[in-house]
Amino acid sequence: YIIVMRDPRDAAASFAPFMAAHSKEFIDWFGVGEMFASFGDADSIWNSDLQRGGDENIQFLKSFWPYRKKENVLVMHYADMMKNYVETIKKVMQFMGYDHPVSVFDNILEYTSYEWMKEHAEKFSVQHLTKTPVLEKGGMVRKASIGEGKQALSADSLKAFDTKLDMELSAEQKEWLLRGGPLP
Repeated sequence: YIIVMRDPRDAAASFAPFMAAHSKEFIDWFGVGEMFASFGDADSIWNSDLQRGGDENIQFLKSFWPYRKKENVLVMHYADMMKNYVETIKKVMQFMGYDHPVSVFDNILEYTSYEWMKEHAEKFSVQHLTKTPVLEKGGMVRKASIGEGKQALSADSLKAFDTKLDMELSAEQKEWLLRGGPLP
């Protein structure tokens, strides 16, 4: 199992442009215009039934936490992945039992880089899954940043989430969920 967690506040901030990137044709065809209209910004998504103010993330973390150090489980944090992309690829390869030659590894790094994905954005825009393109061309590839959720969510949402974290998680779980770093 490979588990990737991200600061839920940042995930909400990233989810807003992702939702906005859905094609009008897909929204109309799927009949979800009203739902999509309710996702105007990160705060509305955060407080929707989809993200429930971070509850989904808290419950997910609690569900895998007892298994995080098992041999067949690799848990990574998005912040750590962004800080050291090359080491992330190496870690996944090692976990999966792959030992590629340098030339293959270099190709993996190239094809999974932000620059390559942005240049070939049409490959990630889910253009042929349904009768109509799901996303606008280039709508899936976005340069995210660590900490963007603190600016995207309202002070009330941030405070309520912090209270939930204190009630639901241990101090080490909370610290890891919000910042990454070595897995306690």
